[in-house]
Amino acid sequence: MILSPPALRLGDRAFPIFPAKGEGGMMMSLAILGLSGLLAALYLPAGTYIVDEGTYGYLARRVLEGGRLNLDIQDHHTGLITYANAGAMALFGDDLLSLRVPLAVMMVGQTGLAMILLARLPAPYPLLGGLVAMAFSYGVWINPNPSWYAVFLSFGLAALLTTEGRLGVLPLAFAAGVVVGVIFGFRQSTAVFLALAVSCLIFLVPARDAAAPRPLAATWPARGIFVLAAGLIVYYALANLQSAGAVFFALGPLAIVLACARRVTLGPVETACRLAALCLGGTVALLPLVAIHLGQGSLGPWLHDILIAPLTLIDLPFFDDASYWLLPLAGLASLAAGDPMGLVIFGFWTSLLLAPLLVSGLAAAAILRGQIDVKTLSLPIIAGFHGLVAAHYEIPVYLLLTPALSLTALIAIAPRRCRAAAAALASFCAGIALLFVAGQPQAASLADQARLRPTVAVPMALAGALGGEGIVLPAHLVSQEAQTVAMITACTDPGEAIFAAPMSGHLYYLADRPAPFRYWGTAFGLTDETAIKTAIAQLTGPKAPAMIVLDPQDKYRTAALDTVLAESLPFYTPLGAIGARRLYLHSRRAPRDGCRLMETP
Repeated sequence: MILSPPALRLGDRAFPIFPAKGEGGMMMSLAILGLSGLLAALYLPAGTYIVDEGTYGYLARRVLEGGRLNLDIQDHHTGLITYANAGAMALFGDDLLSLRVPLAVMMVGQTGLAMILLARLPAPYPLLGGLVAMAFSYGVWINPNPSWYAVFLSFGLAALLTTEGRLGVLPLAFAAGVVVGVIFGFRQSTAVFLALAVSCLIFLVPARDAAAPRPLAATWPARGIFVLAAGLIVYYALANLQSAGAVFFALGPLAIVLACARRVTLGPVETACRLAALCLGGTVALLPLVAIHLGQGSLGPWLHDILIAPLTLIDLPFFDDASYWLLPLAGLASLAAGDPMGLVIFGFWTSLLLAPLLVSGLAAAAILRGQIDVKTLSLPIIAGFHGLVAAHYEIPVYLLLTPALSLTALIAIAPRRCRAAAAALASFCAGIALLFVAGQPQAASLADQARLRPTVAVPMALAGALGGEGIVLPAHLVSQEAQTVAMITACTDPGEAIFAAPMSGHLYYLADRPAPFRYWGTAFGLTDETAIKTAIAQLTGPKAPAMIVLDPQDKYRTAALDTVLAESLPFYTPLGAIGARRLYLHSRRAPRDGCRLMETP
């Protein structure tokens, strides 16, 4: 007996729960969802990016303790990620593993959404799309950061946009604006990119009362919006991106908006109505955050933290030192050294870099040909613009945020004669990700990440520190982190502030000690002369933190921090070093038992 696949309905639009047809297809869809759930559970205790995860844990804990976000605690993201992490910690316990539970749920969710979005294709393509979305989930970068929430919501946004023609263009624009607004609540820049993608899709829907093509003069507002968008993309690429980021991730969106400028047919009134619906949806989504900050008097600091403070990072030199060109070159270097794995490395990274560009190019070509079907183009255009998140910082983990969308979209938009090849390429990349990337802790170096070398990891038990024995660190970090936390707990009292600089926010969480300032990282906090003077006054005054923990080789070390340290360190006694890390105890404090000078290589 052949079963009729059940479906969810939105209006008169059906979303099949089991995209593959027939009883066998339903079983295969269930199997992939089950496998996704199993892997999601296995990744929960897997390797840790401790600097990031510990910092997110610290912010979440501070919120649960009553701290007011952006007033008592700085968050350079918009805020929803901290509230989400705090909610997870409240539900599942004060442990870093708790922050991963939402990521595990979203991993299964995006697997299902990928299969739904490819449901119009014959088997096995929906199933392969699900496998790709599963492989490039949070397991490839185990980190409760807002980017994974944005990936999941991007799949949901693409699914929502496939209801075009059923929901109505203005309600659809409003609903899409709400989703983009929620994404802005997690990560600002990603939402801006996706707002451009949604604008393309919403404005391409022809007006229902348009009996004939409008003259060029009647469509100038819509065309002008796309020309402006093209200018913004060009400016962003020239001002902020390296050459690889511009080529692989900016050219595609640029081609899409220029194609939209060529093909859009909306008049001024329709353009204004759709733009207003999008903006209204985004505003509604952000109203709760605005209300929170108005209520606690933190609206000004919030806007500064999310719009101004992040801009201080782009001038740091390490952004210019990274390049995606090095990833395929790492494969060629391995191949030249006689390692056949080099071919796999080259193919993997080259495919991930090219996928967003290919998807965007195919979408732009379809628009120029007049093949404007929002249900078909929604995932490719969303994936193309989402690829811009990888251009932020050209290292492997940022690139790994994009393939779930871009490779699934490649299967969706590839011409029929090329679809099998596209699916094979996506499956190859998914397999490599599962075998060599997923579940890994932070690698010892970017070179090891580029060469897909596994990282030796061991559990790290922290006596007396919340975070427990579930923390798994790469071997090269265990000694440093364990000894640092032991020294902090031996030299300071619970609740006593320490200063971990420049960006070691995880130590506040692992040692359960607060920061002396509302910011956890000096790269975001020491942004002007007033902040520098305030920091010096705090570190040299009667309420100075008991310890300073300094990573002098940290890439986030700035001239502003050096100015603060030059004035503050004379008030502290060196305790010694743990690896490259330097520890200082305030001179008013006498070392206790266990708090003594040491020198650890």
